[in-house]
Amino acid sequence: MSEKKPRKSGAYSRRKGHAYECQIAKEFRELGFTNAATSRNTNRLADAQGIDLQHTEPFAIQCKNTAKGVSYAAILKGMQHKEKYAVLFSKLTNVGEFVVMRKADFYDIIKMLKVEGVI
Repeated sequence: MSEKKPRKSGAYSRRKGHAYECQIAKEFRELGFTNAATSRNTNRLADAQGIDLQHTEPFAIQCKNTAKGVSYAAILKGMQHKEKYAVLFSKLTNVGEFVVMRKADFYDIIKMLKVEGVI
């Protein structure tokens, strides 16, 4: 007879998710977004609108740290943003980290890089 594994508490999941948000905010600061911070700490309204990081313009960032996959389309659709690129950072336990965005937004960024002579 196999034993059931104990379930993780909701508090554990929230801590894990918040830690991932803090990690991504730190990485954005290292990339030059000097004021990047979690919405949980700076803007509760943005947090409620599905935006996890502030001061990352032109990107609206949502972070997910899960053991199972999430519905990328539903998350991106649910993010309320204006004139920002909706970007989902997803960390899947024992799989890796991924970044997901709309194809049209990705192509806009490619076009800007071409205009600027970066590529």
